[in-house]
Amino acid sequence: MDKCGGWCCGHACWIYSKMNIRVLLLLLVCLFSIATISADQNDDDQYQVIQFNVNQDCSTSQCRYGDASNWVGGQVPNSPKQMALIDFTSQPSNAGTILIESDLAVGAINLTSTSTAPAVLSVLVVIPEIISIKVETITLGSSQLVLSAGVIASIVTLNVNGLESGVHIGQGSFLTVDTASFHQSNITLQTNANFEVLNEGLSMIDCTVYADVYSQLEITGTQPSNLTNVQATIMGDLTVLGHLVVQSSLLQLYSLESSLGWLTISYSTVETQGNVTVEQGVELYASNWMSAYDPNNNTTTTPTIVFINHMETQGGSVVVLDQLYAAVFNSSDFTGHLVASACTNVVLNHCYVQVFTFEGVVPTTLSSYNSIISNMNGDNATAPTHIAYQGYNELHSANSMSFSQLGLVLLNASTLNLTGGIVEIEGGYSYIALTDDSTLAATNIDLTTTLIVSEASNSTIILQDGVVTASKIILSNTNVQLGGLQINGDLTITSCNVTISDNLHINGSYFADTTSQFNILYPYTLPTSIYGPIVTVSDAFLANTFSFGLSPNSDSGSIPIITVNTPYYLLSSSQPLTTYSLSFTTPTFTSLSPIFQTAQIVSVLTIIGLVSAQNYQVVRFDASKDCSQQECSYFDATNWIGGIVPQSPNQAAVIDYSLQPGNAGTITIEGNLAVGSINVSSHASVLPAYLVISAVVKTDSINLSAAQLIADVSSISVGSLTSTQGSTILVGPGAILNAEIANIQESNITISENGNFLVTGASAYIADSTLGADEYSYFELSATTSNLVRVNQDYVSKSFLIASGSIIFTTCDLAFSRISVAGTLTLASQSTISTYSNSSVTGTLLITQYSSYTATNQGDMIFVHLANIKVQPGATLLLTDVYYTEIDNGVLTGRVTVDSCSFVDFKQSQVQNLVVLNAPPSNFYVQDTIILNVDASQISGPQVYMEFVGYTEVHGLQTQAASVVNFVVSNSSTLRLTGTYPITAAGLQSYILVQDNGTLIANDINLQTTQIITNPKINQASITLGEGIASSNVVLQNTNLQVGGIQINGNLSVSNTSITAFDNVRLNGSVQGIQGSQLAILYPYDLPTSSYSTIFTVSGSIVVDYIAFGLAKNPAGFTPSIVSGSVYYLYSSPQPITTTCQFTTPSVTTLKPTFRIIQAYKINYLTVTFN
Repeated sequence: MDKCGGWCCGHACWIYSKMNIRVLLLLLVCLFSIATISADQNDDDQYQVIQFNVNQDCSTSQCRYGDASNWVGGQVPNSPKQMALIDFTSQPSNAGTILIESDLAVGAINLTSTSTAPAVLSVLVVIPEIISIKVETITLGSSQLVLSAGVIASIVTLNVNGLESGVHIGQGSFLTVDTASFHQSNITLQTNANFEVLNEGLSMIDCTVYADVYSQLEITGTQPSNLTNVQATIMGDLTVLGHLVVQSSLLQLYSLESSLGWLTISYSTVETQGNVTVEQGVELYASNWMSAYDPNNNTTTTPTIVFINHMETQGGSVVVLDQLYAAVFNSSDFTGHLVASACTNVVLNHCYVQVFTFEGVVPTTLSSYNSIISNMNGDNATAPTHIAYQGYNELHSANSMSFSQLGLVLLNASTLNLTGGIVEIEGGYSYIALTDDSTLAATNIDLTTTLIVSEASNSTIILQDGVVTASKIILSNTNVQLGGLQINGDLTITSCNVTISDNLHINGSYFADTTSQFNILYPYTLPTSIYGPIVTVSDAFLANTFSFGLSPNSDSGSIPIITVNTPYYLLSSSQPLTTYSLSFTTPTFTSLSPIFQTAQIVSVLTIIGLVSAQNYQVVRFDASKDCSQQECSYFDATNWIGGIVPQSPNQAAVIDYSLQPGNAGTITIEGNLAVGSINVSSHASVLPAYLVISAVVKTDSINLSAAQLIADVSSISVGSLTSTQGSTILVGPGAILNAEIANIQESNITISENGNFLVTGASAYIADSTLGADEYSYFELSATTSNLVRVNQDYVSKSFLIASGSIIFTTCDLAFSRISVAGTLTLASQSTISTYSNSSVTGTLLITQYSSYTATNQGDMIFVHLANIKVQPGATLLLTDVYYTEIDNGVLTGRVTVDSCSFVDFKQSQVQNLVVLNAPPSNFYVQDTIILNVDASQISGPQVYMEFVGYTEVHGLQTQAASVVNFVVSNSSTLRLTGTYPITAAGLQSYILVQDNGTLIANDINLQTTQIITNPKINQASITLGEGIASSNVVLQNTNLQVGGIQINGNLSVSNTSITAFDNVRLNGSVQGIQGSQLAILYPYDLPTSSYSTIFTVSGSIVVDYIAFGLAKNPAGFTPSIVSGSVYYLYSSPQPITTTCQFTTPSVTTLKPTFRIIQAYKINYLTVTFN
């Protein structure tokens, strides 16, 4: 065998060998080209890696970065395309200091060693030079980066990981990084050093930080920065311009500034010594925050100020302010504990503080603007504290038992509400002071202080339901409201208006000057015992004027009943009472005349009492007359004791059968009568007394007790009508009963055909009674306030209810033929009101929880108009077979049911749940209204037609499979469909039609209908379908269609229409463009590089004039980045794609697009590549 291998030799072998060399060279060239192309395609920033010779011993003497002999290959990495790889892990004993002594710009530096022998990358400056370092990426593994004084370093990505790793920034040096990550490492800043993190933020886990005085650490970036288990001592300034998240850490800071950033702190402690400014906000969870002035810090030459624009504390967090000149908190929520110790000024603006403690030896001023303090504690304060209130403020409880003064000052036009707790404002000469137009309200409270003073103009003090202990209460030019209260102390009143609304006990004296008013307005049963007057004063009572009046009870609305000749005790004092100007202020509530008496009852107790008397001559009916067998005439003088018939306005007729009920019967008034008062009573368990009136009667009052009033073809005008104990009021055919005041309890009311029962004065109170009314009767409640409580229908009432003023039905069940309400009608506490004919509410109708209003047709075509209607959650509005209904300005958060109604209009309303039953069909006109849900799933009729005008919203629709629901968006109107509930119009002929210049917006939705149609005549229509599923065929003409983030199950047929895709779209159907139509893709997100995430996917075919593609800004304001050579998938279809394409936003990139159609797995893809 020869040296050629035994099968060739000589020249032939040489020729073959030469050929092999050429082939090998060609292969190498090809491989190099392929590698170059692949590298260019995959990573344009690939570094040339240059390794440090770790056999060099840098542990005993420093190694120089710029010494070529220290690098493998003799080349120093100093180019942005090069990486310096320094890895001592294989030779840890050689790890030491590598010194950079001149400017450096390199792509990356990777320095790695072990924790037992860390390496150090040191940048040294020889004064007065300045060294500039620019590195794309520095990675430190158990190594140190040391910047000496005078270094300016810029790093895109800094990764520091491992024990003994860290970064040291020398005096006056600057280090700027885009992204920094520290793990089990440390960072140190010397005096005047600067460390700035930009863009992608900072991450620190299990690290320590130390920054010397005058240093600067600045964290910006669009992404949150995270500090977890970090121990940081920063004696310089920390600036946060992004979102900083701190967990399980201790931050000891000198100053903190965050003009644009947000701090989220959990399970951590933050301590500051200098000024703090936070413009955006701080969230604390289970954490402690302490801002304190450090008198030993020589850098502090100005007062320490903390300003935080928003702070939220949760999970038992504590915020401590110590020896600060000023601390300002805006819009903050302290659900934990706020402590101010020896602070000069603290400002709370729109804040809530659960527990606030002030203490220390420095006088403190707290300014509270529109804030709430749940609990305040000043037990440990040894210097005066003053709280200035402005706006509306609340203090729920307080405890200040120290010897220092605590003063509460209500500044002009401010309000302080003390409610629901124990408020102790004690110690020294503590006080509450009011200034002009301010209001102090204390309700359900135990308040203790030294002095309450108001010498301002038009201030107000409201003290109700509790105990107030104050040595002195000195008030002038103040409106004072007291009730349900015990006051321990003396009151001195000057030029004040004092109103008592409930019982008042003063353990002290009451002194008022001649310009002050003392008024009692009492809503409860008047006291008849001398030991329980409305007002009790243990010492002297001096007031120039004294007035008394009745007021409606806030719960029942009833007026206290005054019984004739019964003494009521109003005020008592242990000292003699001087002469007063005494007056009764509510004469319209009773026809009785008051007589005030002042008397000494026992010991030295003197009392002001009211005797409800009358100025009438009382004439009594002879109860021995038996009227049970034969009617008795009112005008028969023999029926009256003394033989005198009471028929004068100065006389009172008293018909009392309560002691001889067996004789009770019928007394008739058959002639016109004007008399002061008519009083009829009997025994409820035997026979009632009947008063039958068949004439014109005018009287100040009619009082019925177990009696019956029968108005038979008469006209009765009465000032006050009272009916109790099972009495009956019967208004006969054509009769009129008009009362100015009505107090009807446990009675029966019946109104016959064409009868009229009216209450037209101050008040009507009807309780525990029944109401029955015949057709064409009238029941009018036009009193200022009307209250019906537990009133039910005796039989189906067919009267006409007319109401004005305020009328409240409480636990009532009533029916009316129709109603007309011009005032406020409230249905409360499970009340039910029904109507059967035309009805109108032009005032306000309020239907509260568990109450209902029903309008039902019983034969005629009826109309219902409801303006300003409010249906609360749990309440019901039911419309049945109403021809036309108009609802204006409604807030219908309860259930609204429309059953077999022809036309329903909603205008400027909000509808929570609209239920449509048995459509005949039904037509809805919806204008400027929001409907959360339409439930048409139970309709048995053929069609529901809804026309939308102005701006409207529908959040849900349910129908049966066979039901047809049509939506029509009127000219120049907007309908927004959104996805609180599915919107399903399942009938085969259901559609959504958008007319001229109309707009349909469907977002976050599950929409099902047969067709979405536009047919504008003049102006374009507009449709937006986004985020969800739309199951419908879409037929559009002259329309601007925008789609994105949606799946459309149906075909898209368009003419003169622009289709714009702003997010991914899947069309389970085809696109058929007739003329003048195009598809435009304006994409704001990262372009898809996979065929599985094509922007516009069609299961059928597409026919449009052309397809346009462009880039748009995303919600963050950025345009998607594109990579040269990458293939992006725009559109896919199983059918061939023949449409031309164009790029519409060339200004966003210098790269040129190339559109290609490729096929894979029988799917055609339209792609674009930029080069």
